Formats: sequence, C-alpha cells, structure tokens
Amino acid sequence: MLQRRAEELREAEREGWDLEPLQLLSVGRSVRRKYRRLLQAFRRWLGRRGSTFRAGSRLDSSLARYLTEKFAGGLDLGEAQKLMAAVKFALPLYGRFGQLELPCSMQAMSGWRKRNPPRARLPLPWEAFAAIVVWLVLQRQEWELAVGLVIAFHAYLRPIDLFSLKVGQVIAPVRRSRSAKRWSLLLHPRERGKPSKAGAFDETVMLADVELFKDLPPLLARLVRGRDPQEPLIRIRRERALQLLTEGAAAVGVAGLMPVLHSLRHGGPSTDLAMGARSLSEVQKRGRWRSTRSVARYARGGRVNEQLSLLPQSVISCLIDAEASLWDVLRNN
Repeated sequence: MLQRRAEELREAEREGWDLEPLQLLSVGRSVRRKYRRLLQAFRRWLGRRGSTFRAGSRLDSSLARYLTEKFAGGLDLGEAQKLMAAVKFALPLYGRFGQLELPCSMQAMSGWRKRNPPRARLPLPWEAFAAIVVWLVLQRQEWELAVGLVIAFHAYLRPIDLFSLKVGQVIAPVRRSRSAKRWSLLLHPRERGKPSKAGAFDETVMLADVELFKDLPPLLARLVRGRDPQEPLIRIRRERALQLLTEGAAAVGVAGLMPVLHSLRHGGPSTDLAMGARSLSEVQKRGRWRSTRSVARYARGGRVNEQLSLLPQSVISCLIDAEASLWDVLRNN
C-alpha cells in the first residue's frame, strides 16, 4: 500500500503541475491529460495577447473572451465545461473551496448553455446492440469482446469500468447458497485503491437478474474459467473495441445511430425501463447515480422507440432476427 502511494505521488509530481502531488490525485490521470491539453491551448491564446495564466480579474475577462471566440467557432459545450473545470483545477482559488470567483466567465457559460444546450448521447436500442454482438461473433470471431459488451450493456458500465475489470471481479455464485446465488460484478475493490468516478469503492452489480439476461450465467462461467484472477477480463484494447463497434454498426445497418462505447451505459437503463424490467429507482441504484437528474440523462425508454423508428423497415426486420439468435450464437461459438 505505501509503495503504491509513493509511486502515484512520484508519477503525479513528474507531470509538472504547479500543485502538490496529492492535489493532482484528486482527479484521474486521463482527466489531468485532458485538462493539460485544454489549458495549453488557452495559455497559447493568452501569450499571443501579452497575458499570462494567473489568478486575477484580468484572467476572468480574458477567459470570457476566449469562451466567446470558441462559441463562435462552433466548439461543443462539453469542451467548454471541461476548460472551466481545468482552470479551477489548476488555480484552486477559483475552485469549490477557493475564495475567488469568475463572474464574467460564468456568465458567458450561462449564455452558452442557453444558446447551445449540451448534446446528450442517445440510447442504443437493444435489437441494434444484439445485432452488432452477433456480427462480432460470426464475422470477427470476437467472442470475448462480445460477451464483455453484453456485460457492459446489462450492468450499465462506463467504458473505463469495463476495460479495467479483472477476471477476479466477476464473482460466481456459491453452490447451494440462498444469499449468494447469482453472478455479480465487484467494481472498484478497495484494495486496488482506485475509486469510481463518484469516489466510491466496492460497488456490486448483480448479473442475470432479469429475464432478458437469464442465459448469461453459462457465458460468464466460460469467460472466466481457468484464467488468472488478476488478468484483464477483456484483453482487447479499448480503441480496437470502439473500432469494431463502429464497423459492426455499419455492417448491420445502424451506422446512423452513431454508437460509441458509452452508448451501452445509455442503452442498458433505457432498455430496462422500456421493457418494464426495473423501476426508475432500481435503475438509479444499478447505475450508481446519486440523483434522479443524472438518471434522466441516461434512462430514456421513449428514445429507444424513436431510434429504431429512424431505420428502414428492412433493417429493423434484420435486427429483430439477429436479436432472436443472440444467445444461441454466444453459446455455440
């Protein structure tokens, strides 16, 4: 434990931020990389105007001007929000616990949100997802990835959660037990020292607990059988998985839905609600969301119908046929 802490602090210190290494660990490494990229662009913009990145009223007005230019240039609101978070991270006096504020910049962000609301990812319909999974198995022989994506859809996993899972985090039922009779996932085990996005450890998600996924247990047993508990559950790279998902979507005729790996976290809860498999409160608990407002961004049962209705009837028929064969394909390949 102490050795891991020391290594994390050394790695953080090498990044070159003007912050204590422990402050840097308040966000993940990938988030810090994103912040650095955004701040570098802002610093270059300031430098061309003879200004510097330091706390003060001039920074606030400069940031508001920078946001205005980015808005006019078509930047997505999400990127602007990350920039604001990066500024507050790098200059904690502007953060939640700081004493300074950015009134001009915050007002500019308010105007941005009113004129350009955030774009939400739409849920990937179950039939479209199932058809992609069948394609992965039959056309690309990617059985392990296919089962991994099914788990992600079913358990509402973020991509980072799926690709950080170890074999030992898939927990088998205990024979003859009444309280441990289902398969489950143990997310963010405390001993690994890496909490969830919300800062939680030891989150458990039950598997095969609704009718739609009743055929999953034998696949889980096959997925983990004879493997090292510390081995990555899904051994393909995340970038390759996204590429295959995109190729599969095009192959089955749903490229227009523009699915990404995060679409599974939207599709799972929306499907459960649309099929009446879970209540809204059950979806919230399963998705590890702290507020119903967060759930509303992900669980959109009605949008599933809309997404399917955008497709030609011939494509919908093929999707339904593929979905009907899903579990047989996963069992027999």
